[in-house]
Amino acid sequence: MRSKSIRKIIASALMFSLFVGVGVSVTQPPQIVQADDDRDDIYDTDDRDDTDDRDVFKGNLSVTGTTTHLGRSAVTLPIPAGIKVKDLDVENEPHDDIDEAVVGNNIVIYGLRSGVNYRNLRLKIEDVTGVDYIYNLNPFTVSGSSQGSTSTSNNNGGQVTTPTQANRQAIQDYLKKVYQNIFGREVDQQGLDFWTSQLASGQVELDEFFQRLLVEKEFLTVAPTPEEKIKKIYAGVFQREPDQGGLQYWVSKYNEELRDEKNEREALEDIIDKMTEGPEYQSILNKLGLHDD
Repeated sequence: MRSKSIRKIIASALMFSLFVGVGVSVTQPPQIVQADDDRDDIYDTDDRDDTDDRDVFKGNLSVTGTTTHLGRSAVTLPIPAGIKVKDLDVENEPHDDIDEAVVGNNIVIYGLRSGVNYRNLRLKIEDVTGVDYIYNLNPFTVSGSSQGSTSTSNNNGGQVTTPTQANRQAIQDYLKKVYQNIFGREVDQQGLDFWTSQLASGQVELDEFFQRLLVEKEFLTVAPTPEEKIKKIYAGVFQREPDQGGLQYWVSKYNEELRDEKNEREALEDIIDKMTEGPEYQSILNKLGLHDD
């Protein structure tokens, strides 16, 4: 028998076995779907669970404070929880001067103009996963200028204000002394600008700033003993030396906290929280134009 005829017989036998084989039922061939980068979309009709190349509308956001950024009037709002920002874009701008940036844990929208009612801005946040989160910004109006005080009102009826330019300068001068008195060095310009903006906009309170600063490795290195820690805190917060009675009192308090917490960083946070409750600290806040909630 010729080889061509043999192949036909074999092929026919195979096709027959597909239909009459024991326990085998063939109803239709498998469906072929064209593959793409969004393969999960084939199986998941709930858009909320997709994680690639999508625009997800998340609702409305309100600005929470005002500041200046690169010498221009700005508003701030916290980065929404769970989002790791890769890129930002403000849409529906009434003019071409608006820019956006990430500063710490906040989004800063700057280049705003006094007296303009910003009603239709949309904020697009590209997450590191590739998802674009879309937010409508609640209407707000910025008054004042970058040379003086600025304020903004939003549709929640609240008024959020920042210190005047003179207070911003006072904050910078204060922070420079903090770093010099505690670490014996100048603060780098980037760090100075960052913390000034954070404090002036109310995103971080002064006691929180010290709680973050004074638990870092650099502080623990320059102030290894309880007595040195208390002296450095006084030098930073109050910018003076403690009297002997105050020094002994706070060293004793620190040792108590250390026994309770068994962690010097947590003990320091508790001490700073207690040391910033008195009238001397309140006087510092008043001079800087800050508040303590």
